[in-house]
Amino acid sequence: MKDRFLFFENFRQMADCLPDDMQLKFYKSLMSYVFDDTEPDDPVIKSLITAIKPSLNKEEKRGGNHNPTGQNQHNKSKPENNEVKVGQNNNGLGQSEVKVGQSGQSFLETETGNGNKKQEIIKLHSPQSKSFAERLREIVCRKKNIRVDGRKLAGWAKSFDLLQTADGVSAERISAMLEWYSENAGGDYVPVAESGASFREKFTKLESARQRAEADKRRVGDWMNGKKEHDWSWV
Repeated sequence: MKDRFLFFENFRQMADCLPDDMQLKFYKSLMSYVFDDTEPDDPVIKSLITAIKPSLNKEEKRGGNHNPTGQNQHNKSKPENNEVKVGQNNNGLGQSEVKVGQSGQSFLETETGNGNKKQEIIKLHSPQSKSFAERLREIVCRKKNIRVDGRKLAGWAKSFDLLQTADGVSAERISAMLEWYSENAGGDYVPVAESGASFREKFTKLESARQRAEADKRRVGDWMNGKKEHDWSWV
């Protein structure tokens, strides 16, 4: 019987896009499948579990043997990165994966033609940029009722980095715009920003839309106040 398994970031991202009651059911069903070999009854949850079965079964075959200390015997010679896979792609030389170690360092791991793995350190995004990318992903998931592949988040965070460093937009302005966009996405004349790149590209247009909306709100408020103060005694 298995006593452990690797929990990948995309599992949590799948759960985050579900309603609260379905999230609990997803996690319980995941545990039941891994440890009790029990399939879920709910068709929605079953489809999600089915989608991640390849990852679960692959890890079981690759790292199922453990010594008494709990260390994976297949990984004794590997550095202790405690890595979390956040993205991958295939190329002519093999499979590439963007990973994050326990220290927070991002690196690209590529399988070479002889079966070895080459690791190349990637410049880290700032913590704020990662948070901004996560916030935009949550907004898009909620507003569009879709799942956003977690492998895109590294690129989204880079766009938020550039928005701050190259474009000179402060973190405070970005945070305020994300909160406004969270409430107004999908509204009339609100630019659509469903990725880090499009959010950066349309940032000034988003700010203009916000300013117009606030100006309209003030005009309506002034009109309502004037209407209340008007002398209606002649009616």
